[in-house]
Amino acid sequence: MKPNQRSRFNNRHNGQNRSARPQTIFRNTALESSGPCGKLRGTALQLHEKYMTAAKDALIQNDDVLAETCFQYADHYMHLQNQAIANEQAYHAQQQAQRTALAEEQAPASTEDQPTSDVLPTDGDLKVMDLSVPVASMNKAAEAATPVETTSKPRRKLRLRTADSSAQEPQKDEISG
Repeated sequence: MKPNQRSRFNNRHNGQNRSARPQTIFRNTALESSGPCGKLRGTALQLHEKYMTAAKDALIQNDDVLAETCFQYADHYMHLQNQAIANEQAYHAQQQAQRTALAEEQAPASTEDQPTSDVLPTDGDLKVMDLSVPVASMNKAAEAATPVETTSKPRRKLRLRTADSSAQEPQKDEISG
């Protein structure tokens, strides 16, 4: 290759993916291991158990080197399992903090800000009850706070139909005032 020419691998960062982030491992993350016992697949806990079994089998066969290698792999996957548990606990703590923050944003104002007078505060058509005052005094206060209408509207009085009266005479509406 000439000195002023670029290698075709320069665009690929020499085969390395620089945008890759470290993977967060949880307890149910499936892993692959190409260790001394061949290719094994499973979660970190399953791989730990498989390597511990392989190490014990190697000790039975008096292969100390293979047993030590399997113990090291088992130790590695035990560390990964502990890291997965810590990641899950951190994730759940973060989710709980977000839920708490959301609940605090949506929660109404504290009860210290509400008035403690005998008159019932109203929120539109819904009455807010002050439970620190007896019910009898709340009713009196509510009646005193309700404005009295000076003009009354005429109301319709309906006659009930019975089987005998419906056949004899038609129903009439009477207005009473």
